[in-house]
Amino acid sequence: MTGQAGRYNIGFQHIQDQPDDGRSFTVARISRNMGSQSYIGAIGTLGNALSVSDNLLLGLDTRLATAKFKGNKIMAFTGYVMKSHTEGLQGKDLSWGAEINYPNDFFKFRLGHQEIGKNYRAGIGFVPRLGIKENYAEMSLGPRPDKWGILQINVKAEGDFITSYDNSLLTRDIQLTPFQIEMISGDGFKFNTSSQFEFLDKAFDIFERDSISIPAGKYDFWKHKLQFSSARRRRVWVQPEYSWGSFYNGQRQEFEFAFGYKINTPIFIGMEYQHNWISLPAGDFDTEVYRVNANIFFSPDISLTNFIQYDNVSEKMGWQTRFRWIIKPGNEILFVWNSTMYELPEETRFAVQQSSTRLKVNYNIRI
Repeated sequence: MTGQAGRYNIGFQHIQDQPDDGRSFTVARISRNMGSQSYIGAIGTLGNALSVSDNLLLGLDTRLATAKFKGNKIMAFTGYVMKSHTEGLQGKDLSWGAEINYPNDFFKFRLGHQEIGKNYRAGIGFVPRLGIKENYAEMSLGPRPDKWGILQINVKAEGDFITSYDNSLLTRDIQLTPFQIEMISGDGFKFNTSSQFEFLDKAFDIFERDSISIPAGKYDFWKHKLQFSSARRRRVWVQPEYSWGSFYNGQRQEFEFAFGYKINTPIFIGMEYQHNWISLPAGDFDTEVYRVNANIFFSPDISLTNFIQYDNVSEKMGWQTRFRWIIKPGNEILFVWNSTMYELPEETRFAVQQSSTRLKVNYNIRI
C-alpha cells in the first residue's frame, strides 16, 4: 500500500506449477486507502492447491485505525467476510471475523471473534480449523523502570476459546506470563505458564510408529516454560528454552535451542534443535527436529534463502530454496524450489523423493 489518502492499490498474481502438474493459481486484490491508516479492500482467488476440485473465493475486508485516540494512542478495528465456492460442497461456506486492537506501549489489549463454516475452503491459503467459532482476548502491562539495565517488563494474560457451532467447547488455551524482561542490551528472559483443554471426539494417533495413541475424551493439562534469548543484533546469538508439565493423560518435557551466526554482512547461518520427551500410559517416546537456515543477502532487494529440516519420526529431510528479487516495492519475482528426501537404507546419504519448482510474479498497479 502507498499509505496516502485517496489511493487505489491493485495487485495481481498468477502462479503456474511445473508443467507436469498442470495447475495454476490466480490472486487478485484491490484496496482503497481511507486517510493515512485505514482502508477497505476486496480479494478474489481462483484455483485449488488442496485438491482437484475447482475453488473460487471472494472476500471483503477493512481496517479502521487512528493514532490519535485520546491524543496519542493507537486504536484499530479490523473486519472481514469471505465466501468460497468449491465443487461438490454446498452451504456453510462462509467465514467472517472482527477484532479490536489497542497496541500501545504501557497498556495493550486485543479482543476478537471469528467463525469458519464447515464447507469453507481457501483453495489458495490456509484455514486453521473448519466448522468452529473462536473468541480470543489478550491484555498486557509494560512498565519501563529505567534502572538495572532493564528496557521493559511485560506482564501478560491471554485466552483463546474455540467451540463448535452448537457452542460445545473444543479447545481452550489460557496463557499467563508473570514476567517477560527485555534488557537494554537486547537480551531477554521469560517465564510462561498455560492451561489447556482439548476435546478429542476420537482417538488420536500421536506416535504411529509404536502404535501409541491418546483415547477420545476431555483433557485438561498445564505447561510451564522458561526462556532466555540473547540479542540477535550480535554476530553470534543463542536462544535456549525448557518447558515441562502434564500432557493429555501423561507428561511432557521439551528442550529447544536456537543459534545464529552472521558470518559477514550478507551471509547468515542459523540452526535450531528441538527435543521432546513424552510419557503416556500407552507408551513413552522421544521426538527430535533439526532445522538449518543458510541465507545470502546480495542487496536489500535480492536474496537467496535456504531452509532445511529433518525429524526422527518421518526420517525425512525437507529442503526449500527461495530466490527473491524486489524490482520495486510491490513488484517482485520469486523462484521457489522444494524437495523431500529420505535416507537410503544402510547408507549415509539422502535420495530425492519428490521435488517441485514454482515461479511467482507479483505486479501492483497504483492509481
